[in-house]
Amino acid sequence: MPIKLSVIFGGTRQEVLPASSLAPSIIPGEFLAFECEGEELPSTAILDGSPCTVVLNQTHDRGHFVLDAHRSVGYHYFQIGDSKFYFATDDGKLRLAGILAILKDIHAAGLSWGQQIVFSDGATVRDPRVDFAWLDRRVKDLARLAREISQRPAREHTATELRGRSRSGRLMLTQTLSLVRQQPTAALEEHPRGIIEFRGRRYAPRLGVVRGREATVETVGNLRMTRLLADAGLLAREVLRAEGIAPQAKATVKAMVLDLSAARDLRPFSNLQHRRWNIPDKPTSRELADSRYAEVCDIYEEMTKQLAWHPGQKVADTFAYVGYSDAIYEAYVVKLLAQAAGATASVPVFRGRLAVPVRQSERFDFYYDTSPPSPEFKNWRHASSRPTEMTPDVSIIDRQQKRGLLVDAKYRVDSSNRAPSHALAECQIYMQSFGVKTIVVCYPGSGPRVHDVAAEGFRIIEVSIGPFAGVEGYVTQQVWPHLISAMEAVGT
Repeated sequence: MPIKLSVIFGGTRQEVLPASSLAPSIIPGEFLAFECEGEELPSTAILDGSPCTVVLNQTHDRGHFVLDAHRSVGYHYFQIGDSKFYFATDDGKLRLAGILAILKDIHAAGLSWGQQIVFSDGATVRDPRVDFAWLDRRVKDLARLAREISQRPAREHTATELRGRSRSGRLMLTQTLSLVRQQPTAALEEHPRGIIEFRGRRYAPRLGVVRGREATVETVGNLRMTRLLADAGLLAREVLRAEGIAPQAKATVKAMVLDLSAARDLRPFSNLQHRRWNIPDKPTSRELADSRYAEVCDIYEEMTKQLAWHPGQKVADTFAYVGYSDAIYEAYVVKLLAQAAGATASVPVFRGRLAVPVRQSERFDFYYDTSPPSPEFKNWRHASSRPTEMTPDVSIIDRQQKRGLLVDAKYRVDSSNRAPSHALAECQIYMQSFGVKTIVVCYPGSGPRVHDVAAEGFRIIEVSIGPFAGVEGYVTQQVWPHLISAMEAVGT
């Protein structure tokens, strides 16, 4: 008997189709109860790759589990026993098409910024066109450097133990005596003035262990170059597999893969590619002293810091935004507000938890998902016996007027297509913590709307921002002027 899965929400029961169906079941993104029916059901299932407890009845033919899908837009995977199910939550925020439209806009922004977007857990929304642009600019340099280094690679002399017949070098007595004990016949020869006496006869070591020096190409600089060639090759192969790359560009990438492979076949890189790469982030003095290796360090930093790529990096799946819908929306809001202010990228990678602005103009600074700058904004909890970090989604500073504003972005709406009441309650916490009287909450409404919720000298400005027609002009002409006028004086 095949297992049957149903979902219960708001008094409605809906069957969830098995994974073999052509399209997944679409389910509201709210508090959901699921019911499994079948024979000898297991008490543990898999939901989105993680174990999920199923509460069974006494006969083990019916089980239940719950899912809070208020923040979940995208596809989910559920497996119980051998039965597999896919379903998509769609909670009325923007619907699934909305988050994909936002992502498409972020990708376009990534191309214009020349950046990738990194979430707080290290996952990225990568644009293959950004990766292609970097490869197109740097692969020729890597191939040239590989040839130059191969002709005259850096070497280091290292101390080593040399075993064998007598040779120049400092005798290592302990190691030599150990060798004599292990191989007395081979390691000793009879000699009238030998240093070893045994049963009235004297012996001298025929074999010994001395400390010598060997030249090796296993230097930090050569290892860094070997890893860089390997990583660039992996990145090029990822771009080849990506969608959205023109056929002509893919032909170029294929040529890059061949060039990088040929460079890795050169010595010393071919000899080092299977060694352990314990490479420091910062260049060594020997690398900086050689212009070839100094250039390698610059490219290595570009790839790992500015391009924010490394092998095995987790990339947010376009159809699995369970954990990223809020973060994607926050990036979308920052992009539109900063664009309206004429602010451009001020850091190599768009990420939160930075102590510097992610967008900057001659007048405005935009801080993203981090503690607001001090002394402009002061969190009173920092001076208390139980300090805590408060990180609004966006902090905007007007450097010329010494004014500022906090913005929270909530990827959710209520039944009236407005920001839900609990989103306003969270904004009140920020207002109390930082001692401000005005704050902005952005939400994904279906059309333009700016509304002030105000009383007793306090104000929460509700701003609808979503991928609707004309959103960029609306944010520039209506939203941004309203936010400038709402800014408060900040500390100096």
